[in-house]
Amino acid sequence: METLGLFFLFTCLVYVNENNEELLMKSTVAIAFIFSVLGSVGHAQQVGDVTAWSGISSFGLSFEGGYQFAPEFRARGGWMGGVNVDETRTEDGNTFDVDAEIGALTMMVDYSPIDAGWRMSGGVLFSRTSIDSTVRGAAGDPIEYNGQSFSSGVAESLIEFKRSVSPVVTAGYDYPISDNWVLSGEIGAVFIGGVDVEVTGDSAELQDAIDNDEDVKSMREDLADVSIYPYINIAMGYRF
Repeated sequence: METLGLFFLFTCLVYVNENNEELLMKSTVAIAFIFSVLGSVGHAQQVGDVTAWSGISSFGLSFEGGYQFAPEFRARGGWMGGVNVDETRTEDGNTFDVDAEIGALTMMVDYSPIDAGWRMSGGVLFSRTSIDSTVRGAAGDPIEYNGQSFSSGVAESLIEFKRSVSPVVTAGYDYPISDNWVLSGEIGAVFIGGVDVEVTGDSAELQDAIDNDEDVKSMREDLADVSIYPYINIAMGYRF
């Protein structure tokens, strides 16, 4: 029997893996259109400019700071997160403890070859994303793995990106609302290298059943192939 947390992340990540190429292609076309429409109203960054942003991203709330260290280059650092689940629930007679967190730290360098507001960026992302869940069997509704039932067993699962530090590539646009305020958006890809799924039982018999369960094997194989996680960030910034 799969835990609630495993099923949830499995569904989301498989969808992302099957659709990321199409989603990124459509998003790239949309960004190109925005560039062509808004490019003429870009506001040139000045060396020494400092910008602070707050917004929302594919990793939760986002807070960033940036420094323009050259006419065409800017360094950024950010924190993303605030999406946490820590709860206990009962389903089909089994008690689930779910502890999930989505978040990341980022270090990026922006390259803006022309004064049109658009930019290309690259950097690294330090993942703080994981789902940890525990399921406990009950006498009336035991845990089931590989056709075996365990009325008193405990199975724990951990799902996280294979790479704790992943490369990131994005394209973005800074739209100046005024001399100080700017609306920024970017989209790209985090190359996570796959998703690791670890499921452990509290006994040798349960662990053997887990390791030989076809659903667990299939989940591990499918999530191992999820090599890209979408990076999306929309934020309001203030230039000092």
